[in-house]
Amino acid sequence: MVGRILHTKSGSRLLAALITLSSAFSAVAQTPDAIQAAIEVSYEKYRNLMEGTKADHNPAVAKLDPSLSGIALLTADGEVYTAGAISVTSMVKGETREEVRDNILDTFSDFAGRRLSVSEEVYRADSATNVRNQAIAKLMYSYGRIEKDPLGACEMYTLHCAISVNVQDLAVVAVCREA
Repeated sequence: MVGRILHTKSGSRLLAALITLSSAFSAVAQTPDAIQAAIEVSYEKYRNLMEGTKADHNPAVAKLDPSLSGIALLTADGEVYTAGAISVTSMVKGETREEVRDNILDTFSDFAGRRLSVSEEVYRADSATNVRNQAIAKLMYSYGRIEKDPLGACEMYTLHCAISVNVQDLAVVAVCREA
């Protein structure tokens, strides 16, 4: 979600990732697996690129760790594909899961300009069915992409996916990011 890819003044990293994605697709419709594979290839290729500078107009963005990165793609039909989201979530500061949860909610609330909350119903449903994400988190842990507690990172990722926002929140976040 929030990371270096979306917050560089030069935009060179985002542009490079988009070029890689666009060159991975032909004019023929792609399968969800092909789209996800292209996202993951782009993420691995550009995750360590350190060009540009962090946007400093927003104090919350200015405090972000510049090593955070992730890619998200939203298709015209509403499908979302990501790479790096669980590992980025694992880097959120906090000694306990409660502190991490609070930091995630505080950050998203700062961006939205109002106090946000987690949909406990969505969170419980996602937590009950996120075995693939748990497996991904454990695999990333085994490769050193997550430094500690892969299941905790997956839990916090599931939590931030269950934060309730509305279209006004999304518009405010988008305007703040572009300001």
